[in-house]
Order: sequence, then structure tokens, then C-alpha cells
Amino acid sequence: MERICLCPSTTYLPPKALALGSVVEISRSRTLGTLLVVVIRAGTLRVGQWWVCGLLAGRIRCLLDETGQLLEKAE
Repeated sequence: MERICLCPSTTYLPPKALALGSVVEISRSRTLGTLLVVVIRAGTLRVGQWWVCGLLAGRIRCLLDETGQLLEKAE
């Protein structure tokens, strides 16, 4: 995982653009539903946006950081 997080990205998107990232892990929780661990490379990910990963798609209900704190957006 450290290798994915530390790789420099040559892609640039404006801050208000949709996010471009890599899914590191997908799991399912009984209380929260499908959980994705994502490394965002460019753009901004916000609550309420739609995500697509291969054949899976859904709407972002909440964003959490590594400490479990709620976020409004992730850049």
C-alpha cells in the first residue's frame, strides 16, 4: 500500500473536477454497506457524488479519514 500512496501522479485536474483515484480495498459492512478504501490522485471527491469502479457503481454517503472523522470532501 505504501507504494501506491507514494507514487507521484502526472495527472492534473482542477480542484472542482471529479476525482480520479485507485481503489485499494473493497469490503462490506452490515451497518454502512459497501466500503471502499481509495487513494485519490487528482480532483475532489464529495459526499453525494456517484462513483464507478469496474462493474460496481454507487453514491457516496459519507467520507471518513484514516482516524474515522467525517469529511465533506477529499482531495
